[in-house]
Amino acid sequence: KRLRDLNRGKAEEEVARRQNEALHFRLQRLQQRIQETDRLEEKLKEKGPEALTEDEHAKLLRRAQVECEVDLLSVKLGLAADHESEDTDQSDQDGQAGGASRAREQVALVKRQQKEKQQKEYHQNKRGVQKERRQLRDRKGSEDSFAEGFAGQM
Repeated sequence: KRLRDLNRGKAEEEVARRQNEALHFRLQRLQQRIQETDRLEEKLKEKGPEALTEDEHAKLLRRAQVECEVDLLSVKLGLAADHESEDTDQSDQDGQAGGASRAREQVALVKRQQKEKQQKEYHQNKRGVQKERRQLRDRKGSEDSFAEGFAGQM
């Protein structure tokens, strides 16, 4: 029976370790996506919205969601405490229950901020896409009227 309990404990530890590794891997991938969106934002600033494809615009719109996921994974992995040592010192004084509620409040705050930021970016990008489409329509309309005028002269 002891051997069975020992093996079960090792198996549970292995499962937890694998889950932790998977979360770390996911966190790394999400951080790479944030870096990629940083590059896309630079491209957007330098060359304007016309320089980005629809997929790249979509990636920019998802940035806030990715950042929120990074924050949540950091909290799950206990990495958020590294960035906010003041909160950890305070929660150590308050005890475990206070620290847990503080962490939930912090996660909720981060989610709200990310959602607001995501909505703002979405509206900015939507305006940019609408402007781009309007310009394309205007160009196409002027080309069509030019072609009609040219055909009328013949």
